[in-house]
Amino acid sequence: SLAVGMCVDDGLIGLDDRISRFFSGWHAAFTKDLLLGIRDELPRGIKNAFRRSGMSHLLVVSGMHLTIMIGCLEEVIQRKSRSLRKKSRETLILIAVTVAYMALVGFGSSVMRAGIMLIVCLLIRRLFAHTDPIENLGAAIVIVLLLDPSAICDGGFLMSVLSTAFIIFFKNL
Repeated sequence: SLAVGMCVDDGLIGLDDRISRFFSGWHAAFTKDLLLGIRDELPRGIKNAFRRSGMSHLLVVSGMHLTIMIGCLEEVIQRKSRSLRKKSRETLILIAVTVAYMALVGFGSSVMRAGIMLIVCLLIRRLFAHTDPIENLGAAIVIVLLLDPSAICDGGFLMSVLSTAFIIFFKNL
C-alpha cells in the first residue's frame, strides 16, 4: 500500500525524468501523458484538439497502452529467441513487465483487466500446444470475473470484451 505507492511514485519520477531527457516541450508532455498518465503537463490546446477530434480517450492510460507496449516488446524478444526454453523465459519477462506497468500506472481498473487478460493469454499460449483466441478470451473473462465480479457491470470491461471478440471474429475477412 504505502510502500507500493512510494515505489510507484519513485518509478514515475524516474521515468518522467528520462522522458524529459529524450523529448522536449509538448512532445515530452504528450509522451508522459500517453505512457504514464501524467496529465498536468500537456498544453491545453493539445488536450482540446484531442477532445474536438473525439480521441481524448487515447490520452487516458488504459489496457490499450499496455497491450501495445507488451505486443511491441514481445515482437522484439521473439526475434531473438527460438528455443522452447527461451520462449518460457520470454513469457516470464512479458508477465513481469505487465505487472510492473500495472503497478507503475497505479493499478487502474482498465489496466488491471487488460493485464490479467494478457497474463492469462500469455500463460495459455505457453502451456498448451494448440490455442484458440476465442477460448483464450473466454478464459481471461472467467478469471477477471472471478477476481472482480463487479466487472460484469463495467461498461469499459464489456466494451473491451466486445471489441476483442470482434477483432478475433473478423480478422480474416
